[in-house]
Amino acid sequence: MLSILIPTYNYVCVKLVTDPQQQAEQMECPYETLVANDASEHAFKHDNHKINGMPQAKYINLQEYR
Repeated sequence: MLSILIPTYNYVCVKLVTDPQQQAEQMECPYETLVANDASEHAFKHDNHKINGMPQAKYINLQEYR
């Protein structure tokens, strides 16, 4: 299984999720994608929540900068 971790801060990363997912599907490789937001501003969090609706993807929102 391939695990893809994308740490993000103040960036809409929906495209960063879809591109590797398409490649993994083409290779017929089982995968998961995790996006970890490190306390971004509200506008970025709102757009990135769309990731939770994608297959094998999860968006994690940290409330404070770490």
